[in-house]
Amino acid sequence: MLKRDEPFRVARLVAALSACALLVATAPAGAQTTCPTANRARAVRLAKHANVLMGEKKYDQAMDELRSAYALCPEAKLRHAMGCVQTAIRIDGSASGI
Repeated sequence: MLKRDEPFRVARLVAALSACALLVATAPAGAQTTCPTANRARAVRLAKHANVLMGEKKYDQAMDELRSAYALCPEAKLRHAMGCVQTAIRIDGSASGI
């Protein structure tokens, strides 16, 4: 049986993940001037993989991917995406801790 606040928790989690999915998919898009092309391409791949991991509720792994992407390409969008992962962890409560 669902707890009384369970539908709201699930709705908040879905909203947080949806908002972050768009952001993560295009995370280093504005990075042409701040990181080399090879780094940007790798950061985009890492950010997209993080998005997949978030959908699978593998938040610790998603955070690791975003941290790696940020190390390559220090863009504000990636920091925001990391915040989205932390929000999802707080809402869902299913990570081992960051």
